[in-house]
Amino acid sequence: MSDARKNAFQLLGLVPAFTLDEKQLEANYLALQRRFHPDAVAKLSAAERQQGLQFSMDVNEAYQTLKSPLKRAQLLLSMQGIVVNSEKDTVRPTQHLLMQVMAWREALMEAESAEELIAQEAELKAIHHTQLAQLSNNLSAQQYDAAAQDTLALHYLEKTLAELKIRRKGLGQRSA
Repeated sequence: MSDARKNAFQLLGLVPAFTLDEKQLEANYLALQRRFHPDAVAKLSAAERQQGLQFSMDVNEAYQTLKSPLKRAQLLLSMQGIVVNSEKDTVRPTQHLLMQVMAWREALMEAESAEELIAQEAELKAIHHTQLAQLSNNLSAQQYDAAAQDTLALHYLEKTLAELKIRRKGLGQRSA
């Protein structure tokens, strides 16, 4: 994980928390981008321009991290020494979660019509919404083991929703 991602909250001037003021995140991001835009640093030395470009890239990476609830949760957990959804995971999904994921995928593969996929998408989006709320509660309560499982579930949900959208496109249907 890059230093920019590790320090995303600090870089964008925000308190580390799962629930963020998205308008403040956007405002801080835009302010930093304006300050280090190539036109704003054009008259600086080559080394200073390079530093400005690197800083701008770091700000972009931090913004993308904090904008995504999944990446934000991963960052908050990593700040507690818990690595989720990477090649260096310190947490493994529970058997219950794996069975749940298998059920979602089976239902997706067995769907024979656009209507079935629409129904599955609505159900998965409702589960996603509930999962986000549960994750927020567990992070706020510093229940990091539970939050790690919530983050794993969120990852699998988002992956399944992405697969569902691809499947719907194959049927010529747009997402709800």
